Amino acid sequence: MVRYMIERPKTAVEQFLRDRDWEGLIGWAEKNRGGVRFLLSHLHSNDSLLQERAVEGLGLIAAQIFKGNPEKVRELIRRLLWSMNDESGNLIQRAPEAIGEILANVPDLIGEYADILFSFWDESPFERGVHWAAARLSSVKPSTLTKYLGRLKRDLESSDIAIRLHSATALKNLGLSPSVT
Repeated sequence: MVRYMIERPKTAVEQFLRDRDWEGLIGWAEKNRGGVRFLLSHLHSNDSLLQERAVEGLGLIAAQIFKGNPEKVRELIRRLLWSMNDESGNLIQRAPEAIGEILANVPDLIGEYADILFSFWDESPFERGVHWAAARLSSVKPSTLTKYLGRLKRDLESSDIAIRLHSATALKNLGLSPSVT
């Protein structure tokens, strides 16, 4: 397994993700400089399970990195935000979820980046991801979403069921009882 992890790191990361072996992933990433890069590459996967697990893994790895190098995590978030810009040439559709998960695992950065992330509410193809991030952050720091109550209530009427669900979850986490139709 060790040789496999050295020779084919992307495949090793994929196995950690499939197995939800977060301890193994964190240990591997601490020893391999490109750990975050390999997780980011899985955000482009055709396999939605790998994408979701890469989001989760990025949050956990970011929390570890933040302990020793907070600026590196800020750089990662800025990189993900840049990937949400057409000019980046490397559009990452799951960037909002990744940023949301990083912020959920590193709540010290919520104040710096949540509003920037939420500026993408209506930007295609990020609407679902931003709403997912809102629901995720509302479970960690509900006060982050209080200024977006009107937005979340309005989005309960969205034609997109995922947006309705994430909005309802965020509102519920804020202590409100939304009804989703």
